[in-house]
Amino acid sequence: MALTSKFIQNLHQQFEENLNKKILQNAVTSCNVLDFLRNWSIINTTQHTFSNKLPDVPITNQKSSGRCWIFASLNMLRHQAMNKLNVEGFEFSQNFSAFYDKFERANFFLEKMIEMVDKSPDDRVVSFLLSRPLDDGGQWTMFAQICNKYGLCPKELMQETITSSSSYQVNKVVCTKLRYSAKILRDLYKETKSVEELRKKKEEILKEIWNILCIHLGTPPQLLTYEYYDKEKKFNKMANITPIEFMEKTLEHKLEDYVCLVNDPRETSGYNKMLTIEHLGNVHGGDIVRYLNVEIDVMLECIRKAIVEQKEPVWFGSDVSPQFDRANGIFDEKMFLIDEFYGSDIIGKFEKADRLIFGQSAMTHAMVFCGVDVDDNGKIQKLKVENSWGDQTQQKGFSTMNVNWFKHHVYEVAIRKDLLPKELLDVLKQDPKVLPVYDPLGNLAKVL
Repeated sequence: MALTSKFIQNLHQQFEENLNKKILQNAVTSCNVLDFLRNWSIINTTQHTFSNKLPDVPITNQKSSGRCWIFASLNMLRHQAMNKLNVEGFEFSQNFSAFYDKFERANFFLEKMIEMVDKSPDDRVVSFLLSRPLDDGGQWTMFAQICNKYGLCPKELMQETITSSSSYQVNKVVCTKLRYSAKILRDLYKETKSVEELRKKKEEILKEIWNILCIHLGTPPQLLTYEYYDKEKKFNKMANITPIEFMEKTLEHKLEDYVCLVNDPRETSGYNKMLTIEHLGNVHGGDIVRYLNVEIDVMLECIRKAIVEQKEPVWFGSDVSPQFDRANGIFDEKMFLIDEFYGSDIIGKFEKADRLIFGQSAMTHAMVFCGVDVDDNGKIQKLKVENSWGDQTQQKGFSTMNVNWFKHHVYEVAIRKDLLPKELLDVLKQDPKVLPVYDPLGNLAKVL
């Protein structure tokens, strides 16, 4: 049924006769609506204190890039490096890891284009891959694969560049090159019908992409000489070691010791099941992204074990925007009174599973848990969050997440396998259920 003039006229009349809505209109057309939605009782009752927390470290800043997942991963690992090196503070090079991620991802995309060379560009999967041949976003497993192949580098030896901190231009250039290369590969296949010829052409393309990345991000070092002072002010030097060797010297745990837990409450996914996303990855021929889908309380207990018992921070991915008060550094499910303000059911009854199903939610941002507050029964009530947006927002770069927000908006955590309940260890051996590449569980964390 089409909208009628009578229906529109009734809407006009009803709104104009409602004094409360006219007052709200006057307010919101002149001021930021969040200032009216903000729930001050939450601000007054949320204390930024924790029963268990790790030592604070300087906040990092991804700036105008979507590398949150790399920053969060390296922020988690730097605590291990600080212990091994006996230093007060430390940063790995985010630029080093991002360089190899982009280069590997270019190869991954081109291999997918070769694999699907006989499919139409209008095919849903091909079209989806062409929509984002390369961007900044990623997930824990993708980070681990880059590290295991290329190692890690101190930040001092491959520092940030203008482009690494503001990645729009390099991403635009490389994405354009990759889409054009997809066309070239298809044209070549029509002529030769030879996959071998396509792979020869791919190598030529990758040489050009390597040059583009070096121009923008700098050239990643092959050998490292790292000098530093430890806590006792003693001079130390690691000379002529590879990034792989540096990683081995600075990490206390192997990256393959970690597993990704997700909380996907959709009935089609099922708890205590392994999941994966088709065509999601960055290293061609590497491990597939694997998730262990668990109930939210299992995830919380694993986080408690990591922080309270092991003194280890936890990487996590969430849908960061809903009900997050960036100014005050508070995540709470009632932070903004949206339904009450508009007099409409908007978010309050929109459950986590339904938000995934109907396109409202997905993992968008990765951060680190570095503290928890537990009650007398050992249950987490709130969590301390280390972000990578600099120290000029939130609580000098840290935030407090109340557990009600966690249950609604956290999707993924990276946890050591030895912290899992014993009954879940066998589940890790299952063949995973394959979800399509466009499933929201495969969304890449990349919020700026």
